Amino acid sequence: MSSVFIITNKYIYLLLLSFILLIPGCGKFRHHTPEEQIEAFLERAEFRVESRDVAATTALISYDYADLWGRDREQMRRMLTGYFLRNRSIHVLKKIDRITVTNERSAQVVLYAALAASSQEHEESPSLTDWHGDLIQLEADLVLESDGQWRVLRLNWRQVQKEDLLPRP
Repeated sequence: MSSVFIITNKYIYLLLLSFILLIPGCGKFRHHTPEEQIEAFLERAEFRVESRDVAATTALISYDYADLWGRDREQMRRMLTGYFLRNRSIHVLKKIDRITVTNERSAQVVLYAALAASSQEHEESPSLTDWHGDLIQLEADLVLESDGQWRVLRLNWRQVQKEDLLPRP
């Protein structure tokens, strides 16, 4: 009789474990809004830049990429490579200003990013207004490509001052 009880407990344990493992996966079946997808895209971008992974970061750029300076995807890849080689450590702090979904396959994002090449700059600056590294404003046009992934189609950036981040009266 006790062996049946043990088997039952193991069965219940395995059943509970299965539910625990499956529940997080169920979120993948939930329909994410374009804004949620883009926020996840921006999280991946931040991680890939901080990891200094040229291939993974370049994968976030559309093959149709073109910017105001005439750069294409390959030129952006080379620029990223140079930046990653010059900076052995990269720390990013971002603040999304706005996400505008223009239609089901395109969106515009404006965000502020703070880049630091040393962990000391990063640790001493918990917020954008306290940041000791470079502050830039990024304006990106994103496209949802045929593989279901958001990618950067165009990117414009400019250096900003801390005052640009403060609320205006």
